[in-house]
Amino acid sequence: MVNKDNKYTNMQKNAYAGGTTNHEEHNLNPDYWEILLGDLQDKEKWDGKVALDFACGKGRNITNMFNLCDWKRICLIYVIGKE
Repeated sequence: MVNKDNKYTNMQKNAYAGGTTNHEEHNLNPDYWEILLGDLQDKEKWDGKVALDFACGKGRNITNMFNLCDWKRICLIYVIGKE
């Protein structure tokens, strides 16, 4: 349960009130490709597989994963709660 009086919660709400970017500048970091998505370099290993992404952004990782491998599908998990 989110406490609406929590200082951290309020700080986060204010920080993201105007929205966010897709953080495409992170694509320029070689560690993103070599560490986070490094296992996907062996593309044939992932052909026809199902990927699972716990969504915490606007879909940059899913777009990159989709372009790297021939997935059966990519499933997106969102957690929606009440305040």
